[in-house]
Amino acid sequence: MSANDALALRQLDSADAGFDAELGSLLAYSAEADAAIEASVDAIVADVRERGDAAVLDYTARFDGRAFGTVAELEIGRHELQAALAALPSQQRSALEVAAARIRDFHERQLEACGRSWSYRDADG
Repeated sequence: MSANDALALRQLDSADAGFDAELGSLLAYSAEADAAIEASVDAIVADVRERGDAAVLDYTARFDGRAFGTVAELEIGRHELQAALAALPSQQRSALEVAAARIRDFHERQLEACGRSWSYRDADG
């Protein structure tokens, strides 16, 4: 099975009658699954700390199915990024810009709180 076969994207429609139940089942994780995920992530992070770029290249080949000779080859150039952005349909680009602004706003508020207990809810909830 390739890395792409392992990732099955699903699209949900919030207007569908079974939306809440279907979303709930997708978001439900058991404590065992969470612990297994954490252990896998810890092992990967430790491996990258120990082996550095070689580990990053190995995991890129394993998870992305793409082999690179150097970490520098992983970098996407400014022109390629700008071309990809320009190729997006306007509705997708707008949605990404709104998401980026919300994320930036959230983390700016998080930095302001800097270790204090806090809560924040944006206009969308």
